[in-house]
Amino acid sequence: MKKLQEIQKAEGKTSGEIVVSIREKYDKDFADHKPEVRIHEQASYEFERLGVYRTREKNGVLILLMLKNREFKILGDKGIYEKIPAGQWDIWAKELSKNFRQGKFEGGLCALINFIGIKLAEAFPRAKDDKNELS
Repeated sequence: MKKLQEIQKAEGKTSGEIVVSIREKYDKDFADHKPEVRIHEQASYEFERLGVYRTREKNGVLILLMLKNREFKILGDKGIYEKIPAGQWDIWAKELSKNFRQGKFEGGLCALINFIGIKLAEAFPRAKDDKNELS
């Protein structure tokens, strides 16, 4: 529940959208792929399945957590990559990895959502007519 509150708080300052998908295991279509390819393919599939691309400014972000394999992927739409430098994504990934290694799963995820929200607010400030484009 804390995750949902953190998303709502982060999205309150931006037109960007944050979606978290938590999966137990990979879909059978991706399970046999190499690990570095598998996580990206599953994230791309989830990005499409959940409609993260359906934002007016192409500013949706997906955080995919694969519980059984203890893997994650942060994937943004094209508008995100145009305004938020690639190095920022590496910083977020390292910080989340560090928190997960320390057993801070909920806290690490909430901190990541907060960090993403801050950067989204800088790059895509919330407009007066903004509405939640993704549930």
